[in-house]
Amino acid sequence: MGGKGSFFILLVVIAFLSLSLAVLAIYVFVFGGNSGKETKVVQTVTVSAPKDSDLAEMALFEGDKIFNLKASPQSQEEKSLAAIRVSIKLKYFIKVEGIKDVAVKLKAYESEMRELVGNYFLNMTLDEVAKPETKEKAKKELKQQINELLLESEIIKTDLVYSVVLEDWFYQ
Repeated sequence: MGGKGSFFILLVVIAFLSLSLAVLAIYVFVFGGNSGKETKVVQTVTVSAPKDSDLAEMALFEGDKIFNLKASPQSQEEKSLAAIRVSIKLKYFIKVEGIKDVAVKLKAYESEMRELVGNYFLNMTLDEVAKPETKEKAKKELKQQINELLLESEIIKTDLVYSVVLEDWFYQ
């Protein structure tokens, strides 16, 4: 009687393991098998605007600033002077992980940022400035260049400047 009981228990264990193996094989063939197609993982990141309490504002220049523009090929013969008057403010994050005081860092790099903006406009012609899309392009490029300048000595790579605001945009 003891031999038949052990045989029966052994038979149940073998049946259970066989059934588990069959279910696992079906799962691998249906869901886990690579059919030669590449599977792409798409990660969606939702970016929302920060709260007003998370941002502060800093005027890069006191009042409006006038920059000379690069002479266009047509105007070199006429010897005309082209200039742009802009008023620039930076909206920046008050707290950024890894930086003790963002406002102090911006103040420390203020002259480098001013030089960067001056060089940016010195490389533009009057024809470029007159295009409607140039103002938005300038805001994006200046934001990128200023953030690169501020972060070149940092380990973190989170933007400090949220946006560049060009309040005044007058050229002639």
